[in-house]
Amino acid sequence: MRQRLLPRSGYEPKYRGEAWSRDYMIQATHNCYSYFLDDLRKYSRAGKPQPGLYSMGPGYENAITCKSIKKRVIADNPRYVITWSLERLYDVCPKGYYKGFMAINSLGQDYHFYRQDSDGTWSHKPGGTAVSRTDASRQRIYNPLTADRMYGKRGGIDYDKPCTFFCVRKTRNTKSSGNFMNPKSVNKNPRINLNKNIAK
Repeated sequence: MRQRLLPRSGYEPKYRGEAWSRDYMIQATHNCYSYFLDDLRKYSRAGKPQPGLYSMGPGYENAITCKSIKKRVIADNPRYVITWSLERLYDVCPKGYYKGFMAINSLGQDYHFYRQDSDGTWSHKPGGTAVSRTDASRQRIYNPLTADRMYGKRGGIDYDKPCTFFCVRKTRNTKSSGNFMNPKSVNKNPRINLNKNIAK
């Protein structure tokens, strides 16, 4: 039975998974965090982006807790990302924003981000692999809170602790940074504009 879609604002990005895999080095150096922010760069990065690295530099706090990662996500993009509690999953993001979701492994091993697409379903990019529209049970994702995030059975990590939803501004200004990259080098790496009529 088809699950209930979470409500949309109308500003969700269109699913274009192939754009993130067309070039091997772009696929390898963009991860769930850059995908959640729709931050696709023209050139490969020096390592995969990490929450907080853009705003705090190489000495950023890297604890895998819900509180720490939420703080770092907001620090990277204070003008473009809003925390949206788990209880507000059926509330619509403000005009110009789309929903994202974050969960972590309760043992502190890793984090993972998802984003809602224009058709109402959700997608994600596991590390340096291709973008996926399915969960750990290979089912389409209609709600990341109830989707199967237990990837351990497939040799991955179980993202058993849901943290929060986010509302992300649909803009070409969100930023994420790979290892050893400073804001100046990120800003010199142009974004690939997948939506010519993207909201400013």
